[in-house]
Amino acid sequence: RTVSAICLQMETIDELRTSKDLHYVYLDPALQLNRVRAQKLAEALQMNDSLVELKLVGNQLGAEGAELVASGIEACHTLKNVCIAANEIGEVGGEALARVLNNTSISSLRLGDNALAGGGAAALSQALHTNKSLTYLDLNDNGIGSDGACAIAAMLKFNTTLVNLFLAWNGIEEDGGDALVEALETNTTLMMCTVSPGNPFMGNQAIRHINETMRSRREPACSSPAALCDKSAPSDAPSDVPSDVPSDVPSD
Repeated sequence: RTVSAICLQMETIDELRTSKDLHYVYLDPALQLNRVRAQKLAEALQMNDSLVELKLVGNQLGAEGAELVASGIEACHTLKNVCIAANEIGEVGGEALARVLNNTSISSLRLGDNALAGGGAAALSQALHTNKSLTYLDLNDNGIGSDGACAIAAMLKFNTTLVNLFLAWNGIEEDGGDALVEALETNTTLMMCTVSPGNPFMGNQAIRHINETMRSRREPACSSPAALCDKSAPSDAPSDVPSDVPSDVPSD
């Protein structure tokens, strides 16, 4: 049968392996991906040459499963949008995805709530030093701390592709905030960098500076024809952009 989108159960995983018209896959959140199931999913991805978006949320993938699925993602060259959220992949899973990232053409990577910690953020940052495809990165709620924030800041001084970055709820402290502020003096391509809420020890000054820098970069786009400022216009970001993170400056 011809199908462009599907919420997969394990018994329908062969849809992904054999379909030539399947573009969007959302794995049923009730499906827990143990090692055998993760391997089957990875093999199906390796066989697919039409998939554009893969979404795994709350499937208990874990680190080992993430390593397996990463191999499938690397082989599926049509993939553009990948969401692996709330799957407890940890630092090891983050490192696995980082190893394959530059062998893909993925433009959007959403990894919220995965306990990536500083090591996972550092591995992804290293990959992004030279990446030319990823424009959207969601690392909300990963406990990356200041070590992770400093690694991201170092990456931003070299990366010229990333446009949207989400770093809320990460326990970033003052040194991490200062590093991000400094990086934004060099990086001029980032248009969205969300650092609040969830980083109370970063300090209001750093948060305010980042918010104001991002706002000033976006405002010029609304300086000419009114049609360009139509807030109802569709966005280039994925449809489920994190919407629970305010961009307003926190009050002192």
